[in-house]
Amino acid sequence: MADESLTGTAFLPAEFFEPGKHPPMEITWQPEVLYIPSTPSTLAALPSAADAPPPRAPRRSARGGDRGEPGRAPGGVVAPPAAARGDGTVTGARRGWAVVALLPALACSFSQPTPRPARYGLAVERPGPATSAASGVLQVDRVRVAPPFERQRFIYRTAEASFQSDFYRQFEAPPGSLVREATRDWLEASGLFDAVPERGGKVAPDWRLEGDVRELYADLRQGVVPSAVLSVEFRLLDARSREPEVVFQRRYAESGAAASPEPEALVAAWSGLLARVLAALEEDLRSALGR
Repeated sequence: MADESLTGTAFLPAEFFEPGKHPPMEITWQPEVLYIPSTPSTLAALPSAADAPPPRAPRRSARGGDRGEPGRAPGGVVAPPAAARGDGTVTGARRGWAVVALLPALACSFSQPTPRPARYGLAVERPGPATSAASGVLQVDRVRVAPPFERQRFIYRTAEASFQSDFYRQFEAPPGSLVREATRDWLEASGLFDAVPERGGKVAPDWRLEGDVRELYADLRQGVVPSAVLSVEFRLLDARSREPEVVFQRRYAESGAAASPEPEALVAAWSGLLARVLAALEEDLRSALGR
């Protein structure tokens, strides 16, 4: 950590310097872990330089000697201050003005806007007309998401057992909410149920659909074609009895190549995978309900 700067903020500076202009400091020991060479910080040195005492000019006497009454030039005339004489002597006032003059530049550098993450939604729409096989009221419960995929940040698979999150590319809402809304809209448009209301509806549901997202990431490993991965498990419960009974359960696992590793291509691939999952879910529910 660097000392508090002129703005009163402590920070951790990290900049890249060209090795040719700033050669790494020679060390006489062997680092046991990753070693990052350092270079003196300009911001850290600035307050120290400003607080350093000014160089003292030799006193001149009226006779031209090195000692005498301070502030008097030859002939008994009072000499002007060093700042007015322009002899290079730095006084406390001049140091203060130098520091003040630098404040606007420092404030501009610290007030740069922080980059905001780009947010994306899933675009899933059921094709074709609705059927007329109504089977009561369905309630789509909250869709849970397994870690580390529950966060809004995009998750990338970078190695066989390594995943990384991307702060600058995120879903517009938690993945569980996006999957639930897409599922509700799809089944409502299917006509398979009399109604698929939002949560908290006044009508008691005949069926409840639970969901768990097991995987939701982009496979960006080296040597592998960029692809999207989605795995969801759905359970249909009969809510008409005192003890809801599971009448259908299945896990859907889909993956497909993305046009590129760019976020727009990944979102399009995820949307396509979710559409395939929901199309298969609709057919399975139709069979489970005898429709």
